[in-house]
Amino acid sequence: MRRAGGLLATGYPQGARFYRAQDGAGRVDVELEQVLERPEGDADMVLQPGDSLHVPEYSPTVRVEGAVLTPVSVRGPR
Repeated sequence: MRRAGGLLATGYPQGARFYRAQDGAGRVDVELEQVLERPEGDADMVLQPGDSLHVPEYSPTVRVEGAVLTPVSVRGPR
């Protein structure tokens, strides 16, 4: 993250998705906030060829669908 210039102000680390192509691992759970707070700590990961990280922008809405009377978008907490 440091070499990439860090997160943008609009980045939402709680929504980060990390993918590891090697060994077919796929999506890997990562606590990006912990990694940013303590680089080289226990939560930090050594990158491998093919790894990718997607950090979305924060969106204050959540779509509620499924077994509900009326699907709706609601504002969520930050």
